[in-house]
Amino acid sequence: MAPKSAKEKIVLADFKPSPTFLETVSTSSLNYRECALQEIMALIAHDPDNSLNSLDEYLATALYYGATESEIQNVVYQSSFHMGSSKAITTRTRVTASLQSLMGPLHHALDSTYVEKEVSVDDHTTVVKDSNPSSQSIPLVLIHALALDRRMWDAVFARLAAATATAGSSIRVIAYDMRGHGYAAHAPPARSLTQLASDLHCILDALKIARADVFGQSYGGAVAQSFALTYPGQTRSLGLITTAGEAQPSWVTRATRAEEGQAVAPLLPETLIRWFTPEAIARNQWGVRYARSCVERMALGDWADAWRCMAQLDSLQRLRKGEVKCPVLLVCGVQDASTGPKWMRRLREACEAGGNTEVVYKEIDPGVHMMALEQGEALTEEILGFRQRVDQLGA
Repeated sequence: MAPKSAKEKIVLADFKPSPTFLETVSTSSLNYRECALQEIMALIAHDPDNSLNSLDEYLATALYYGATESEIQNVVYQSSFHMGSSKAITTRTRVTASLQSLMGPLHHALDSTYVEKEVSVDDHTTVVKDSNPSSQSIPLVLIHALALDRRMWDAVFARLAAATATAGSSIRVIAYDMRGHGYAAHAPPARSLTQLASDLHCILDALKIARADVFGQSYGGAVAQSFALTYPGQTRSLGLITTAGEAQPSWVTRATRAEEGQAVAPLLPETLIRWFTPEAIARNQWGVRYARSCVERMALGDWADAWRCMAQLDSLQRLRKGEVKCPVLLVCGVQDASTGPKWMRRLREACEAGGNTEVVYKEIDPGVHMMALEQGEALTEEILGFRQRVDQLGA
């Protein structure tokens, strides 16, 4: 593919892949997005010094065919792994600048203080993603869904990190991998929601965080409830997204079916149908590709353990007793096939029955189970609005 002139700026809205690229990949069994990502990897790996001049063309082609910024950055990271540190840094910096130029307002680069680091949690190590370790604002902790990991929050994380707290400083946003997931996939088995809440407590202690706004989606919402009930003094506010306050019989069944079949993969089609709209699955958006990859890679034992932990969920009675006194945000997807309005309204009723007067209930339409992946912008708006409300309360 012949590169454009170095002086000619590519406008993504007007961009069309070159005929040379289309001819080159016409016989490949890979789709165009995968081919474009491979072109980027080969270009950088084989000729890092001279590739930068033609890089924008390849990046634009990958974006045109649906590659995301994070996918491109992952490819660049892999390609530059065996370079010297100086060349690797130069290449990654150049790619970030090119993406920012190409994507404009769609570019979700985080603040330069953004870090990912290992944190020891009792019997294992995980990775914590921290948008601004030096921020003095109350941190906002995001807990991912079952089978996924901290990357589930990428779009929401970036938007939250770019927002400004009431006091004028940036909001500190934290996401991490739960045991049995992502970086912590090889941790000792998850046995209970209480154990998973204890893991988060250890992470916050390691980061010297006394109080946090704790948000979780689905499985993460179950863990967030357990955390708020076990560590009320460390929970300034609680955010529950597409989750429930009680177990469903199907949750244990998903563990036993995988064990009986000795594989998680056969459950993938029905899982994606529960999680996303048919349109998102048909378009094969990044969130769908990412979720599919996570489920395919998940170890059978971790899958079964997580569903059995989820099946222990039984918070409604304690909520009715008023054991959660902090402000609570409930965000429900109208089209959620797993924990839709029926389940989320029970959470609202239980919180209010317990005397909690600071319960905010929101239904997003359209809204699906994996809301952070398909309705990330709408979800972020609800989180930010609630965060501002909590700041004003001085909770």
